[in-house]
Amino acid sequence: MAVEEINNGSTLLPGLRLGCDLFDTCSEPVVAMKPSLMFMAKAGSCEIAAYCNYTQYQPRVLAVIGPHSSELALVTSKFFSFFLMPQVSYGASTDRLSNRETFPSFFRTVPSDRVQAEAMVELLQELGWNWVAAVGSDDEYGRQGLSLFSSLANARGICIAHEGLVPLPHAGSLRLGSVQDLLRQVNQSRVQVLVLFSSARAAHTLLAYSIRCRLSPKVWVASEAWLTSDLVMTLPGLATVGTVLGFVQQGAPMPEFPSYVRTRLALAANPAFCASLDAEQPGLEEHVVGPRCPQCDHITLEDVSAGLLHHQTFAAYAAVYGVAQALHNTLLCTASGCPLREPVRPWQLLENMYNMTFHARGLALQFDASGNVNMDYDLKLWVWQDPMPELRTVGVFDGRLKLWHSQLSWHTPGNQLPVSQCSRQCREGQVRRVKGFHSCCYDCMDCKAGSYQRSPDDLLCTQCEQDQWSPDRSTRCFPRRPTFLAWGEPAVLVLLILLGLALGLVLAALGLFIWHWDSPLVQASGGPWACFGLACLGLVCLSILLFPGRPGPASCLAQQPLLHVPLTGCLSTLFLQAAQ
Repeated sequence: MAVEEINNGSTLLPGLRLGCDLFDTCSEPVVAMKPSLMFMAKAGSCEIAAYCNYTQYQPRVLAVIGPHSSELALVTSKFFSFFLMPQVSYGASTDRLSNRETFPSFFRTVPSDRVQAEAMVELLQELGWNWVAAVGSDDEYGRQGLSLFSSLANARGICIAHEGLVPLPHAGSLRLGSVQDLLRQVNQSRVQVLVLFSSARAAHTLLAYSIRCRLSPKVWVASEAWLTSDLVMTLPGLATVGTVLGFVQQGAPMPEFPSYVRTRLALAANPAFCASLDAEQPGLEEHVVGPRCPQCDHITLEDVSAGLLHHQTFAAYAAVYGVAQALHNTLLCTASGCPLREPVRPWQLLENMYNMTFHARGLALQFDASGNVNMDYDLKLWVWQDPMPELRTVGVFDGRLKLWHSQLSWHTPGNQLPVSQCSRQCREGQVRRVKGFHSCCYDCMDCKAGSYQRSPDDLLCTQCEQDQWSPDRSTRCFPRRPTFLAWGEPAVLVLLILLGLALGLVLAALGLFIWHWDSPLVQASGGPWACFGLACLGLVCLSILLFPGRPGPASCLAQQPLLHVPLTGCLSTLFLQAAQ
């Protein structure tokens, strides 16, 4: 449809017509390499000539659209990169393909899996889920996506209770037996959220086993590869797995595409139409991919309607427009025509694709330095309907997640948000004491008086400064306020009265001793030692006057010596008297 629009228009390539060869990869690398070799064959032949310099080499095609899967794109892109043949995929999202040194001629109209993994991590953080299981399909797409998600999740403080791979269906029944072990380990980890970065076939296998094994309902965070797959969405008993949500690439609507497909399928059912194609390129298809399948000419719209409803056809549409824009720039086309008529080589087309901006359905797209496009994601939720779920948009990710909580619905009683945490959130004034290997599993410990909890993620209590204090389970320290006995307080007044009485008795006794100094009774009581002891006792009483009132540096320094020195003298006198 995109090729016909460009050929019928006069904007991109006026006076020129695009042509294309279409081949099915059958999701097999060996099958995908056969047409790839044909694309690189020298124009007018079926062979790839060997040259030391391919600068002037003119292959059969100028650019390649596809394949859809990352597994196949990793194989074909290495081959095309050797010849600097531009390749634009509409579905291969593995982050490895962003490496410009290894894949200099690879582009795609879908974001890298890194963007989708970042969106998943932000979703988990937004909903407070830090204890999850992460599972991927045992292929390039699943392994790379699982690795990206795990590294990003660990950096954000999200713990992965269990991590595993789902074998592909063709891997054999012995390996498929490991799916049950995987589900048992997920169930034992007590997680309520499972992130599944998987192809559609592997997701179908895992979900089928989870239904058969009656796995408790969970929240399934889906990757784009299986979230919209009719193979998965038509699985019997799927409503028992729990809640399914995930991210789908945004794109412009294409409402006329189903009718276009219906028209083309009707043409394909006409033997005369197929004969006309064979007349243009006799035997090409059978030479590349083998004998024609008779049943393939009688496909109806109903056979592919599910794919047209959910799959992102815009990405393939945009890929064609990206190549056409590069050809427009290379040929220096204007509204009146394309003046440059010399044969265009693939490497010349490639030069114009780096950081190129192009338009498709009114959307402005641009290939960045890694060959990716700047497209956003919609967060989709499965809403259970019969016979297959509908997709409801509940958020958007454009570098930051915008979540519409009112649109969310859960499998839990009362539509409560599921909780997936290894340990409860610590209360204020408590810190975490990690147990085991996961930072999300911990015991909550109270902060004692004199220490406090600085942040909710603290592992140790922080001690207060010397001039500060805090009670038990505190989240801050408080400045110390000096507490002292003011002169006007009742306790101080009572103390002064008692002090006056005591000092009066001491002075009276000392006066009597001095007045009767020469009497035998005074001499028998110790004489000078008794007077010395009474004088020291009077000084002890007077030292009490240093304690009431606001303390200062001088009074604090004088308090202890003026109290203890006279007290020592008084007690020493009593000790000597007792010793005699």
